[in-house]
Amino acid sequence: MATDTVSDDVIQDTVDVPDDVTTPEVSDIFTPPDVPDTLAPEIAAPDTATVDALEDTTPPPDPACITDDDCDDANLCSTDKCLGGGKCFHLGIENCCNTPANCKGQIKPCEAWQCNANQCEVDNGDCASITATVSTVSGFNLQGYQDGPIETAMFGRPSGMTIDSQGVVYVTDLMGHTIRSIANGQVTTVAGGSNTQTGKWSVSSQPWGWGGNLDGPVATALFNMPSDVLVDDATGTIYVLDMLNQRLKQIQDGMVTTIAGGSGAEFADGPATTATFSFPTCLVFAPDGGIYIADATNHRIRHLSADKNTVTTVAGSGVKGFLDGPAEEARFNEPYSIVVDGTGALIITDYNNQRIRKLADGVVSTFAGSGIDFCPAGTKEDKGCTTDGALLTASFASPTGMFLHSNGTIYVVEQVGHTVRSIANGLVETLAGTGEAGNLDGPGATAQFNFPIDIVERLDGSLWITDEQNQSIRQILFE
Repeated sequence: MATDTVSDDVIQDTVDVPDDVTTPEVSDIFTPPDVPDTLAPEIAAPDTATVDALEDTTPPPDPACITDDDCDDANLCSTDKCLGGGKCFHLGIENCCNTPANCKGQIKPCEAWQCNANQCEVDNGDCASITATVSTVSGFNLQGYQDGPIETAMFGRPSGMTIDSQGVVYVTDLMGHTIRSIANGQVTTVAGGSNTQTGKWSVSSQPWGWGGNLDGPVATALFNMPSDVLVDDATGTIYVLDMLNQRLKQIQDGMVTTIAGGSGAEFADGPATTATFSFPTCLVFAPDGGIYIADATNHRIRHLSADKNTVTTVAGSGVKGFLDGPAEEARFNEPYSIVVDGTGALIITDYNNQRIRKLADGVVSTFAGSGIDFCPAGTKEDKGCTTDGALLTASFASPTGMFLHSNGTIYVVEQVGHTVRSIANGLVETLAGTGEAGNLDGPGATAQFNFPIDIVERLDGSLWITDEQNQSIRQILFE
């Protein structure tokens, strides 16, 4: 704004100031009177931040976004959102990729990741040239009971199997009534065996081992056809299904104790000490820290709580048969083994239904298997039929043990089918075994098994199988 200037002459012409009048100084006019301290408290100077805030007249920045479109970061693997306050948020999309380098997870040596339409997929094109080779690592069809070097050790029908984080393999020996371990080229008895005849067995020497039911020190404890074993790496506790004793036992600090079951082959939920089972065949850890149990001839899937105090039924009405639907109404026909996938769903081998079932969100469905009970006349006399193909058209012959690979492949062994199968990418394929009982090492297509029961993957990527009636531990190597 412009200001007009007034000259001194104008002031002098307008105002006459007498000589005897004293003009006060400006400082005297604005000097405040004395005020008592109690009425004039000290006023603190504003802090620097306050001054800066008062002096900062810069307008606030514009918001980063108004709509989701304002947040587009050109990354097809993220969902872009405009949140309150005008801030952008980018949420990654699962299994999405811009390049194969974005894809993570364990795959076979013959496989490779590919990025197809921004989705991670496994390219197994090179696997066609990969062959599965079967060999025998222990037992060598010599039925008996003997610890020692893996090449000379003997088993009396090896059955359930598991592996710990250090690579130690644990095996239940049905007819030896023992729990065995395999590590560093040696087979060792972990518990049981005090009543078992050492050395090679013959028909004339039966009974080879006297089963029993006795808790206590591992050297004197007795089992009766233990069917499966599970190891808790965190505590070192070993859990054992003692099948003919209808009990779940644990081995801890050199002692065997019963933690659930008893009182014969019956059915009862409730406190672990009074709950009952009927020929339980498999156990696996549940996501909640408990244990799932395949209760075969009760036709149910049971659950032992994490505190080991309570047994409940999670699926199966108890009526033998086949029926999908709500878990409490579903029907099984001797469920044999269980694996738990990454979502917490249970995959179950349904032994006499010739199917693989799935329990998820309280509903039982058929995951794989047509349920064909007999092969066409003239092709095979054994119960069940082994045919490859799509999930629901492929068929199984009494599936038993399973192993879930980290890449999603499920390996299944068939007791009556005498084969090892794989389930991946919507297909069921035979990995090894001709389908006829025998004892032959070599390429998977010509190798033979005799009632294989269970399967695990070792740390080197090889698969170990308990070949029950060959009294052997067999191995599959991918070459």
